[in-house]
Amino acid sequence: MAKDEYVVSSPECVSIPVSDVDALLGCDNDVCMRMYLYLKRGDKPRDDLRISQDLRLPLTAVQEAGKQLKRMGLLSDRPAPAAPAEELPQYDASYIVERTREDPRFRDLVQEAGQILGRKLSTTELQKLFGLYDELGLPPEVIVLMMNACKEEWAEKYGPGRVPTMRQIEKEGYVWARLEIFTLEQAETYLTRRQEKKDGVAALKRALGIRDRELSATERNYLEQWLDLGFPQDSILIAYDRTVTQTGGLKWAYMNKILQSWHQKGLRTPEQIETGDTLPGRKRTPQQAPAQTAPRPGGEKERLMKIYESIKK
Repeated sequence: MAKDEYVVSSPECVSIPVSDVDALLGCDNDVCMRMYLYLKRGDKPRDDLRISQDLRLPLTAVQEAGKQLKRMGLLSDRPAPAAPAEELPQYDASYIVERTREDPRFRDLVQEAGQILGRKLSTTELQKLFGLYDELGLPPEVIVLMMNACKEEWAEKYGPGRVPTMRQIEKEGYVWARLEIFTLEQAETYLTRRQEKKDGVAALKRALGIRDRELSATERNYLEQWLDLGFPQDSILIAYDRTVTQTGGLKWAYMNKILQSWHQKGLRTPEQIETGDTLPGRKRTPQQAPAQTAPRPGGEKERLMKIYESIKK
């Protein structure tokens, strides 16, 4: 008997990042997947009520799924800026030269950018830099801080002396614009939190015994997601221990289901997990009833003798 084979019949295509697919497959809320696909297919933002009506789902279920998708980093309250290759204006070279001459803030930015990259910027690089400044509205001081952060990360990843391309810096600029990072204070806070998350992921990687290779994008996404949910390392290691015990190895999707279950129950710390959740099949030890006090030796005999003496009198 021939085996059934399945294909998606629609001729239209929707692009979904692999990390998003993995996150959705590891999510135990089916409404999240339906809501994500619905929004991915649509061409306009939709509110909770419209989604509830179109998908024929309870409004409360849609609202809860929306919150969970936001925590997973798959949903935003506002549309993201368009991709650079599609929407960034094609500035004329002469216009860039004129703005560099007339705008002292941009002129200083060009000099700073050249020092960071260690070279004089080409016309194409100037166009991208001006796009960050003019189109996205990032202040020069924020752009400089972002470029330095990109340079440090690039050198750490690829070796000393290596610097990112303006294309990479442009992509990072769109991330910052999407997160509405428009002041130095916001930028410093963002970089601090990003470093803390990076350190947390590195510590978890070591604790899980992954030492001879780099994390895959999916693995890193899982670790960052669990840290975003507020789980300390000790709690994540409890989930790891249960995963290995039940499956015989590190199964990321299985481990994610455990942590998502704890998240829904409001369990975060090891103490909360110990008291609020148990291993499958394990029953809580019932409390023993207090032992009754045994009668003293000879007590009953003394009582009977007192009754006898009373009657005799």
